[in-house]
Amino acid sequence: QFSVSLILQTSTKGGEFQYAPSSRSAVVNMSCIPHGVDDMKLELARHFLPAAKNSLSIPRLQEGDLYLFRGRESLHRVSEITEGKRVNAIFTY
Repeated sequence: QFSVSLILQTSTKGGEFQYAPSSRSAVVNMSCIPHGVDDMKLELARHFLPAAKNSLSIPRLQEGDLYLFRGRESLHRVSEITEGKRVNAIFTY
């Protein structure tokens, strides 16, 4: 499965899409859901391949961007929005 996302509005601060490529196998061993970038890196370092601890990707997405993402294969999240609002349309297949 995958999703297609269209960024309609980006937030002023926060709201970054973050993912760790090919990290899905780490979910089985996680003791908690990470709440921040540092927490996610720590959990990946503890439970995934050592090379993955610094593999958190944060693409620079702008309004009007359209992207494909295979979320089943990678841990992913959106960071906390601290100013403004983030609006996007997500279609999953």
